[in-house]
Amino acid sequence: MEESIVELEAIARADRGLLGDLPNGLALTILHDFLTDFGSFNPNTREGLAAVHGRISIILGGRVTTACAPSEAGARGGPRLRDAG
Repeated sequence: MEESIVELEAIARADRGLLGDLPNGLALTILHDFLTDFGSFNPNTREGLAAVHGRISIILGGRVTTACAPSEAGARGGPRLRDAG
């Protein structure tokens, strides 16, 4: 499954023009548009990559990918400072 995630990430990061020039370019371009919401999600940013991974999880049957899964620290509300007292 990790290979599928990496390949879908690569499609999301690729230039649409390049994808259109490849064999099956129309299908790759449509997949790119779905993954990036027609360019609204930038997979080169943390937020954009998380959004792309949300789309990837839809394609892979609803499985949550690593980028979409909440971190342990995030699930606990992040790191906490101890009281000095």
